[in-house]
Amino acid sequence: MADRERIGIREKILAAFVVLSLIPLVFLGAVSSYEMGRVGKRSVEESTDALESQAETHLRDIARDKAGFSDGFFLGIRKDATMLQSYASDLFTNRDRYGRPAYPAFRYATNLAANLPAYGYLNTSAGEGNGSWADWDHRLASSPYLNRSVVSKAASDPVYASWVSAEMNSTMLLDKMLAPTYERNKPNVVATWFVRSGGPSTSYQEPPLDWGAQIASGKVTADWDESSEEYFRAATPGRDPARKPVWIDPYYDTVGNGWIISCVAPVYAGPEFIGVIGIDVTLDVVVAEVLEVSVLGTGHAFLINSAGDAIAHRDLVAAMGASDGNPVPITSLETASPQFSSALARMRAGEKGLQKVVYSDGKGYHLAYAPVPSTGLSLGVVIPVDEVSRPVRDTQDEINSLTSTTIYQVVAIDAVAIVLAVVLGMAVAGRIVRPIKRLSDLAAKIGTGELDEKMFDSGELNVETELTDRPDEMGELARSFEGMINSIREDIRKTPKSEIKIEIKDSVISRSFTDMGADSKDTLKKEMEGETAGVGAGGEPVEVVEMKDAAVSGAVVSRGQLSTGAPAMSICPYCGKELNFPKPPRFCPYCKERLH
Repeated sequence: MADRERIGIREKILAAFVVLSLIPLVFLGAVSSYEMGRVGKRSVEESTDALESQAETHLRDIARDKAGFSDGFFLGIRKDATMLQSYASDLFTNRDRYGRPAYPAFRYATNLAANLPAYGYLNTSAGEGNGSWADWDHRLASSPYLNRSVVSKAASDPVYASWVSAEMNSTMLLDKMLAPTYERNKPNVVATWFVRSGGPSTSYQEPPLDWGAQIASGKVTADWDESSEEYFRAATPGRDPARKPVWIDPYYDTVGNGWIISCVAPVYAGPEFIGVIGIDVTLDVVVAEVLEVSVLGTGHAFLINSAGDAIAHRDLVAAMGASDGNPVPITSLETASPQFSSALARMRAGEKGLQKVVYSDGKGYHLAYAPVPSTGLSLGVVIPVDEVSRPVRDTQDEINSLTSTTIYQVVAIDAVAIVLAVVLGMAVAGRIVRPIKRLSDLAAKIGTGELDEKMFDSGELNVETELTDRPDEMGELARSFEGMINSIREDIRKTPKSEIKIEIKDSVISRSFTDMGADSKDTLKKEMEGETAGVGAGGEPVEVVEMKDAAVSGAVVSRGQLSTGAPAMSICPYCGKELNFPKPPRFCPYCKERLH
C-alpha cells in the first residue's frame, strides 16, 4: 500500500506515454521482422525450387546442345575422312585413270636411291637414320617416308622396288586431297596422312614433317613401321569389317603433335586392303572447341567412349602423361561414387538424362549427359549444386541483412520514441499535476483548521488566476475551489471568535467523550462551563445543563446546536452525516475523515 501511494500522477502519466508509444512501435517492428523473415524464407524456398528446375533444364539443354555441337564437329571430320577414303580407294582401284603424276623436274645429284623415285634420297649419314628414304630437304608438298627395312628390300629385289616406286608415285597423287582437307580444317586439324600396308607413308601438315629431326631426337627410328601402330590396326579388316571411318582413343603422337585423337578409314582397291587414311585432331582442340562450357563459372564437360574411358577432359592430358599413354577411366578424373557409376553405365549405353551425383569430397553435383551419335561417344556436363543455389544464398543473405537493418531501425525509433514520450509526458504531466499540486497545497492549509482573516488577506489561500481561467475540467475544479475558499472566508468573517473556539472544542469533545469516565466528564463539564459561560444566541448564556446532558449522552454537539439549543445527535463534524452506531467509529464511513 505504501509503495503504491509513492507512485504519483506524474510518474503514472509518464509510464502511460512510454507504454502507449512503445507498444505500437514494438508490435509494428515485430510484425515487420516476422513478415520479412516469412516472406524471405518462402521466397528462398520458391527460388531454390525454381533455380534447381531451371538449372536442370539448362543443363539438359547444354548437354544436348554440346552433344549436338560435338557431333557436328566430329561428323565434319568424319565426312572429310570418308571423302579421303573414297578418293584413295578409287585411286588405287583405278590407277590408270589418274595418269602419271607431274614429278619434280629436278633430280638429286647424289645419294640416289636405286630403283626408287628420283625425288627422294637415302640418308647415308652415320647414326640411327642411315638407310631410310625421305624428302629430307622438303622439296615436295607432303612428307613421304620409307623405313630402312623397305629401302633395304627394294635394293635387293627389283620387283619389290618397282612396286614401292609405283605406290610412292600414287601417294604423290594423294596430295591433291590431303592438302585441301588440311587447309579447310586448320587449326582444328593438325595433320592428314596415309599409311600404305607394307611400309610406305606420307603426311601433310604445316610446317612439313621433318623426318631427320624426328629421328635425331629419338622420337622415331629408321626402322619404325607405322603399320604396327593402333591408328593403323584399328581400321584393318579384322577390326573394321564395316569399312567405315572410326575414331581412335587418345594417344600420344609419335611424330610430335602431342596428345591427339584420330579419325581413320580403311582404303581398299576392290577387295584388297591397301592401307589406312586419317585425320588428326589434338585434345586441346577438342577441349577448346567441343568441351568448352561456361555454366555459372565452374561447370565443365567431358567425353567418354563406350568402355568408359576418357576421350576428352580438362585433366586428361596430365592423367595420360602419368599413365604412360594408357587409357584413363573417367572415374579416375571425376569420381567413382555409386551415383556417378550409375550415370556412367547409362552414358556408355548411349542414353541421355540428368542425375544428382555426390562426389567423394561429399559435394553434390548435377550431371547431364547425351550421346554423340557419329562417334559412339557420350558427352557429360557437370556443375556443382552449390553454384545453382548461390543466387538463392545471396538473396537469403540480403534478406537477413535487410531484416537486421529493420530491427536496428525499429530499436532506434523505439529509443527516440521513448525519449520523446518522456519529454512529452513530463510536459503534459506538469500541466496536469502543477494545478492539482497547487490546489492540494491550499486544501492542506485549509485542512489544518487554523484559519483566520490574516491568512485570507495575505493571499496564501488565493487560487491562481491561471487556474481559474482554464477552460477545461481543471479550470472548473479551480473555480469551485475558489468558491469554497470564498465561502469559508465569509463564514469566518461572520462567525464570532468565541464560537470558533467552541467549534474546535466540540470537535475535541466529539472525539473524546466516548472513552471518558465519570470523573473525566465532570472535569470536562467544569471546563465547558468556564468556556461557554455567557455565550449563546443573541448574546444569551447557554445552559450548562444542556451541555452536560449532551456530553453524558455521548453525542457530538455542533456549533449551531450549542447556539440554538437544538436536541443533541451523533453527527460527523466534517460531512454532517448522522452516525447512529453502538460505538462511535474512529473514521466517518461517509467522508472517511478521522473522528478520534
